[in-house]
Amino acid sequence: MKYNIISFLGVFLTINTPSLGNGFLGPYNSFSNAGVGGAGISGGSISDVYRNRTITDASSLNLNPALAAEVPNQGTFSAGPNYQNQRFDTSRSSINRVLTTQGGPVLPPHRHSLKNKNQFFPSSFGGFTHRINDRVVTGVAVTGFSWGGGGGFVRYKSNIISPALPPISKSFNLAALTIPLTISFQPTPSQSYGFSMILGAAGLQTNLAKPTNPFVETSGHNHLRVVEGLGARIGGKWDLFSQLSAGATVSTPVYFTKFDNYTDVLPHRLEIPMQIGGGLTWHALPTTDALIDITGYFWKFSKITGKSPVHGGFGWRNTFDVRTGINHKINETWTVRLGYQYSMTPVQKKFLFNQALSPSHVFIKNYITTGLKVDITPCLSLEGELAYGLKTKLRDPGAGLFNGFTRNITMEASSLFSLVGFTWKY
Repeated sequence: MKYNIISFLGVFLTINTPSLGNGFLGPYNSFSNAGVGGAGISGGSISDVYRNRTITDASSLNLNPALAAEVPNQGTFSAGPNYQNQRFDTSRSSINRVLTTQGGPVLPPHRHSLKNKNQFFPSSFGGFTHRINDRVVTGVAVTGFSWGGGGGFVRYKSNIISPALPPISKSFNLAALTIPLTISFQPTPSQSYGFSMILGAAGLQTNLAKPTNPFVETSGHNHLRVVEGLGARIGGKWDLFSQLSAGATVSTPVYFTKFDNYTDVLPHRLEIPMQIGGGLTWHALPTTDALIDITGYFWKFSKITGKSPVHGGFGWRNTFDVRTGINHKINETWTVRLGYQYSMTPVQKKFLFNQALSPSHVFIKNYITTGLKVDITPCLSLEGELAYGLKTKLRDPGAGLFNGFTRNITMEASSLFSLVGFTWKY
């Protein structure tokens, strides 16, 4: 009986995995740090000697609320189109036979891999800071659309089990927005501390199947539903001496309310996970900085990500990423950036089939980044940032929920993320 439930309905139920990114935030989660591999928890330097490096901007409040102390009165905004190349392949597996083993129809298999048709999607970052006095700074930042607050867009041409099945269980679109309301305090010239209350909103749209009938669409009926979220973050920043700065940050999960219209396929509320991170910035030369961050993501603390797929979760493991980069100021006008990031994927290979509707940045492990900044005037700067996610291929060993039927299912993904924007000092 247990096997019958898992094989007949579980195929449709356990693929209902929201499209969360690596660490939910994707390659980076603010504007200027995008070109340095996403690093920047320790920002630039609080001291006047290095203040003009501008590694940090108003959107860096998404990384560490203490960084507001080293940002002048400033507004910043960026946006960009992003590309994902993603293929999910069941052609070498026997997953199409699951229903047949229970007396169901003989299903034709997919002969080729399924390509994610949602190849392009937008993302955006922004921020605004205002100095109340020499020691206290307030600010607000925005991370939006697909990777900033989390999420992704996945849509296949046909049902992922077999082309003969109804055209449901083939798309899952999730976009999240986070807004940290921030205050930062600088008790001495060499240290600062900050607190953010994080407001959130998330939208979900999917055509997954009902648990009671795998041939009928979920009760959400493929309509966009929106929920609210709330979390908090604290952080610190210290100039240890003239050439070395350190930063640290801890955030609670961002708890969202339930998608009431989609509880038949998403029984638990969405959460951006608890995060703990630290970083160093080495001011190697008056014109050059090297950065490194390490951040941990606690997926297993959340029901939606920590529970196994058979219990309505994703079966994700806790992860970390390492982000490194170099920021070099060529002259008074031009600044260039180069970075690398390693992101441990939260996906366990034995649950790879259950991640069919997760986007490319859930799987990608290695990113190369670059950026270019030009100071148009003392108050206005323009920037462009790129991140290339190197091709990653994962293979299901058949050790999960379906007694070997998922063996040799593969997911292959690569991506290109881009941002263009401006920073304005007032």
